Amino acid sequence: MKATRFANRAWAFVLAVLMTLTLIAPQALAANTVDPVKPAGDKIIVSQTDYTLVEGVTESDVFLNTKEGNAQIAGFMTTIAPGAKATFKASYNGYYTEGSTPASRKDKAANLAWSMERTTQQAANYVKATGGNVIMAMNGDYYNMQTLQPTGYLIMEGNVIQTGNGGTWEPYFAVLKDGSYAIRDAGVVGVHCGDSNVNICSGICPVRQMVNEGLWVTLGSDIAGGAQLPMYKVITMSIRTSKARRVTDRWHPDFLTVPEGYYLGTTSGHKYFGAGDGFAVGDKLHAVVIDDGDFPEAAHALNVQERFERAIYMTHRHNIVSVWSDGREVVRR
Repeated sequence: MKATRFANRAWAFVLAVLMTLTLIAPQALAANTVDPVKPAGDKIIVSQTDYTLVEGVTESDVFLNTKEGNAQIAGFMTTIAPGAKATFKASYNGYYTEGSTPASRKDKAANLAWSMERTTQQAANYVKATGGNVIMAMNGDYYNMQTLQPTGYLIMEGNVIQTGNGGTWEPYFAVLKDGSYAIRDAGVVGVHCGDSNVNICSGICPVRQMVNEGLWVTLGSDIAGGAQLPMYKVITMSIRTSKARRVTDRWHPDFLTVPEGYYLGTTSGHKYFGAGDGFAVGDKLHAVVIDDGDFPEAAHALNVQERFERAIYMTHRHNIVSVWSDGREVVRR
């Protein structure tokens, strides 16, 4: 949904919210809890006022300023909690019109003209077309100011309006059929730093969900928040944090296996620099040679995979006897 200026966008958003609040019964406004906004840079919070729109949906009116009080900023934020009694809908001017049906809108989607309309009017048009109850509306994309055509993906009611317009690099947000949310790949790499997640209590990355959704994920040590540089330690920490996430998420997501952790800590990151999967033909060798002779003796003879997993967890610096990088042996002990 489009508007030309920040002020217009903000006011259109507020008006849309006010318009729909009058349609909500008071008993529906159960208390919601949202976290306080954390201002960036030299800004401080002057005030944050939270308003419950419906169960699970909260509007926050936030005012920021500098300590000197010479740069006030007003911001409006909506927080949608998992399980909220609300759904997401995308709209563009001219798509939802009074008397239209899903079938007629599908035909219209094939030749949608680019034009501009305020979010409040688009919300009103949606209500007339569907009988739905809009509780908030906001701009959802960047657009070309000459043609008014949005950039990136635009999909409404499952109708693909466009997939590019110079913005194919943009990630896009989607609500899936099962109600879960996803941000799809746009060439962006997510770097999971499990050690940092724990050390600075920033929350544990839902790495299993990200992998299952097809996002490009790799592992990092994060030397600012992490305490381990060796990637084999990064791998095992990431496996542990995925197990912790499994416990906190009521045993729903599977934790990372050793092969998965090893892939994320090696090939997945290496591919960013143009390499192939694993020891791909034509790639220069990158490898470490491990001497596991001083590892504790197992109760039974280990196969190759078991020895590999033991090495991932038990390797120390002295066990590394050779390091190969870019096809050259750079360390030998």
